[in-house]
Amino acid sequence: MVSGVEPWQKHEKNTMTLYYRSMHIGIVHSPLSKTCKCAESISVGLETLGHTYEVVDCEEIELHVAGLAERCDVVFDHTDVYQGSFRNRGDVRTVLEKHGIAVVGSSAKAIYLCDDKVRMKECFSKAGIPVPQGIVIDSQILSSFALRKAQDDAQDDNSNTCHGERSRTMMSLKDIPGPYILKCRYEHMSKGMKIVEDPEEAISVAQEMSKEWQQPILVEQLIKGKELRIGVIICDLLDGYETLPIIDVQPITGQVSVILEEEKVSGRRRRVEADLSDDLASAIRSAALQAFDALELRDYVRFDLRLSNTNEFYFLEANCIPNMHPEQDFAGSAGLIGLEYEEVIERLISVTMNRAPRR
Repeated sequence: MVSGVEPWQKHEKNTMTLYYRSMHIGIVHSPLSKTCKCAESISVGLETLGHTYEVVDCEEIELHVAGLAERCDVVFDHTDVYQGSFRNRGDVRTVLEKHGIAVVGSSAKAIYLCDDKVRMKECFSKAGIPVPQGIVIDSQILSSFALRKAQDDAQDDNSNTCHGERSRTMMSLKDIPGPYILKCRYEHMSKGMKIVEDPEEAISVAQEMSKEWQQPILVEQLIKGKELRIGVIICDLLDGYETLPIIDVQPITGQVSVILEEEKVSGRRRRVEADLSDDLASAIRSAALQAFDALELRDYVRFDLRLSNTNEFYFLEANCIPNMHPEQDFAGSAGLIGLEYEEVIERLISVTMNRAPRR
């Protein structure tokens, strides 16, 4: 369970053993990823700490998993895309777990949950964590989704036809203020994301997106305001977690403060520590710890959220395999409180060894 510690305060319970001997660490990654250079960053951190390492292409995990189990004390699995899809990266974690490997981070079960935007937000909602209103649409039918219950009592003589489904969708969507942001259920990095103003257009565009991407589409209220990030990381004491500084992520282009795929790939965006009142920052930090617990995560995570112009926050996503480049949101925010990159790596190795000691 996540302890309700104050930000940057150590949780004094169950001392965690720190491992100072040289270890051999495995790194699993997606070499063809456009954005994730985690393997390079982690390897530099490991070298600084005096550890040896080996890097494995996630696409060849079945070939190398036995060797990783034999040689490695700990494995960092930073798979970004597996077998052509983001939704499959939990498969890599499953293979590692089945071979008894001590893997940094959350379980395969948690990864599958977080990589499904619908199930993840249902979990947020059940835990009382605010999320934007929204519905889910596939190429023909409307699916109800806990963020915004479809009007089950709506009567339509043509309810079994596409026209009937569209009518019920319109009834649900018209109750949600626009503009709308459309997202693929299983993609990340804002792939395919679109913004529309009109509910009728939102339905048409979502159905076309569903056909193109072969998956359901989330149609959510676009929360106008700021895009924020907050990380959670294990403390240097077992079973205690701390929140990292809240980051305000600012796009370079565009009038709407939404980080689009091009800006995520290029890295062209500004990151500054968010200027928030103490009460608001405290509420966001508490919600982050609550979300961490609700999703049954381990070790570290980065949450993305929106802050409205009236200072109401809404959680969007949980990335339980956050980018580990020192200048990206997660590790970069750790640096704001003097947490060196190597210390982040050391914490993650130590908690993994304590959880599932190998040697």
